[in-house]
Amino acid sequence: MGIVAGLEHWVNSKGVVFNFMVTILPFKINYYTTSIIKLRLKNHYSHFEKHQIKGYRLLIPNENLDNYTMSYDLFHWRKTYFSVYNCFELADINHRSLFKSKVDFIIASEYNKDTSYFADIAGAWVRDIHSYFIQVNSSDFGDSRIIQPSKSFCKDLIQVKGGNNSTILVGNLDIQKLRNFQYKEYHLQKDDIDGGKTVLKPTPPDFDRKNVKIRIENKDFNV
Repeated sequence: MGIVAGLEHWVNSKGVVFNFMVTILPFKINYYTTSIIKLRLKNHYSHFEKHQIKGYRLLIPNENLDNYTMSYDLFHWRKTYFSVYNCFELADINHRSLFKSKVDFIIASEYNKDTSYFADIAGAWVRDIHSYFIQVNSSDFGDSRIIQPSKSFCKDLIQVKGGNNSTILVGNLDIQKLRNFQYKEYHLQKDDIDGGKTVLKPTPPDFDRKNVKIRIENKDFNV
């Protein structure tokens, strides 16, 4: 089982506040099972986050560390390809386009009460990069969901609005079906849509099908 989670803020001895996402992916080497543990620093701290941090005279990494470079990860694990975004990073339209045609799904970890705004972003994102989208928000704010790049009436595979308790949602992603559809040119995609074979929307402009073939053949990207 892979685990993706947000961590509580870490403050070092110099008063720099770190907001990390952690991705833990197990794999086997011969007879032994181990895990890669990848910590990634949040690229965009939210306005409220900065307000709180600076209110306690603490420091924000990308404003106070030399040679700071923003980065994202493309994970290739168990024949799937995905990336992880941390809350306010979703608001960056340029960063949202980084993995177009290169991922099967995106995982978005949120702690945000503006669920309508993030729902709009998620709905556009799945069609713009044409992938599944796994959105996880705190249970007190709600709107955790799994979305697919399809017609509006069936885009939400799972959705929960919120509640007092944390919730575990379980869903299936038909990744092979998604890839096979993406590999086709528009006229064949439309044939599938008109024939009732799929509810997926056509791939967006400039969608690189060479990247789809890499995913189908389970190869690594040169990044």
